[in-house]
Amino acid sequence: YNTLKTGYYGIQMMDEASNEYFALGALITGTTKTIYNKIAGWSFNNNSIYKDNTLPIGSPGIEINSTSKYFAVFKTDVDYVKMHYTGDTNWGIEAMYADDIVFRLGSINQIAGWDFTNSRLRKGTGAASALTLTMATVNIGSGTIYTHAQELAGYSLTWNNTGNGGHIVVGQMAATYNTLKTGYYGIQMMDEASNEYFALGARITGTKDIYNKIAGFTFDSSALYTDFVKISAQGVTVSNNGYTYAGIVFKNTISGANEEVGYMRFNYNGGYGSLKIENTHTTFRHIDIKASGDINIIKGSTYNVNISTLPTSSTGLSTGDLFTQTATQLGGSGTTKVICIV
Repeated sequence: YNTLKTGYYGIQMMDEASNEYFALGALITGTTKTIYNKIAGWSFNNNSIYKDNTLPIGSPGIEINSTSKYFAVFKTDVDYVKMHYTGDTNWGIEAMYADDIVFRLGSINQIAGWDFTNSRLRKGTGAASALTLTMATVNIGSGTIYTHAQELAGYSLTWNNTGNGGHIVVGQMAATYNTLKTGYYGIQMMDEASNEYFALGARITGTKDIYNKIAGFTFDSSALYTDFVKISAQGVTVSNNGYTYAGIVFKNTISGANEEVGYMRFNYNGGYGSLKIENTHTTFRHIDIKASGDINIIKGSTYNVNISTLPTSSTGLSTGDLFTQTATQLGGSGTTKVICIV
């Protein structure tokens, strides 16, 4: 109220306590243009009205910008909350911290790095990338699941690389890489070729149906099974299920090998059945047959083998002849007889 604003001329209203109600003026000396416009404590220029800051934004303040069409609250030029509209594809509210996006609401919806709509959250694009995460309340779209052309209801993790794509989902289960297993929900892993590695689920509409899979086996509360094998607390059942052969293959996996060394096969053809045990490896030494009691005779349609009369040594025998050895003789302990083949 008692000092001059040296060099500034214009229109001004001020009371006895130095409260400035408005001012329209400028610095008329020197070579630097300086505008001094105030109203109700706000500064303004030809495109912005702002409070407690300088332009360009650098210190805390509030700005309404008519040219860029935004209203912003600033801490610094990289820490702020802004409401804006620059076009039909760029509008909304955004918050920045250290120049990183905290959230966006509007034409783009993001929070903590996740994109979202009214029905799903997603981290990633679904394009060629190592990982995309999605949380959705409904099934969205159609087409390939691991590229996100189709998104599954629930929480899903997808990956999409050349020759290596797939999904893991807790929610809507898939029938193939691009079709749904309608009505079934649970946990599932499937690759880009529709190979299903595991599934734990059930049909949640209509008739009760449990859908559990692992490594090609179906399982329920009592057993694992395929068309040929059933594994339960009561034992292992192998059946041919309409095929000529069914059986068990034995492989050597020592020192990284994965070679077939023999098999036990059930053969059914023309009303006759047989059990065949055969080695397929030159170093196959013997077959152990063990029961709760003594086995004296192995019977077949052509030959019978009387264990008690077999030689107890391979001395003098020919290739393919049978003899017996005790467990102790074979490096173990005990008198149990083991049938051996020369």
